[in-house]
Amino acid sequence: MKKLAIPIISSLILLLIISTIACTGGEKTPAATPTPTIAPTSTTGDIESAIAAFNRIPLEWGKARYINLATFRTDSNLRSFYEKCYAAMGNDLAGIGVDLNEIDSVTFFVKQAAIYSGRLDFNHIAEALQSMHYVRSTYLNIEIWESPESGGGFIALLPPDSVLVTLERQDAELCISVVQKWGDSIYSDSNVQDVISRLPTQILRVDIEKDVTSGLLATGSTVEETDSGTLKMTTIAKFQDDASAEKGFSDMENQFNIWANSWNMMNVENVQIRRFVKSTGYTEIPDAVNLLGIYESYWLH
Repeated sequence: MKKLAIPIISSLILLLIISTIACTGGEKTPAATPTPTIAPTSTTGDIESAIAAFNRIPLEWGKARYINLATFRTDSNLRSFYEKCYAAMGNDLAGIGVDLNEIDSVTFFVKQAAIYSGRLDFNHIAEALQSMHYVRSTYLNIEIWESPESGGGFIALLPPDSVLVTLERQDAELCISVVQKWGDSIYSDSNVQDVISRLPTQILRVDIEKDVTSGLLATGSTVEETDSGTLKMTTIAKFQDDASAEKGFSDMENQFNIWANSWNMMNVENVQIRRFVKSTGYTEIPDAVNLLGIYESYWLH
């Protein structure tokens, strides 16, 4: 019997979230200079799906990565990334009754867990799990299926369209409590909301993290495809006060160099306006790395 392994968030997610709030080169824009670039944006478009996903992530977990898998699958410029993803995890998902081609998004957490959302048939999934001798139970009226093998993990069917895969039952129960409105989500944090409201709306990937370091309240990073066929990276950071933002601006500049160099980023800019810091940069699609995540280190054996 094939043993289920759980996608694991690599340590790089923390580096990417934190490091993108500085930039290579250029002088810092004075804090007193007004600009509309850090003003709240509309919450229409793909960012709405990310917000819905973050509303299912327990506040205690502190960070998550949302991937707009549907766009990777349908965009010819990005198809190669999706094919790598499918090669790494498609067969394993099929084994539990989930077709990756029906998954529109995946959200990874630091707690060795993932939520897959899309056009899912819960009856078909339940039949597949039962045939593999998974054991069914419920928590707050939501099904949890436990692998018959030690360390095989748990699968929860989250209405109306998602499957949670995790190593620990307590993590499944914590996530279910948020889904059933008995617990707080990461999106319930006002600082996280402030950051997300300032991010671009048409996104391929969103990283979010709260309480990163002293003085830093929350960060959010996005990757989006531009009309010219390049990728644009944007990061927004919210600090406790203006002084913390000014200090964070300079402290993180060196950290960002690592990420910018690995992606061969161009036209990197950053700006500080009072408590907020924004960084942007562009890269050619072939130069992008870890765009979907390093799936070779995530999936099951």
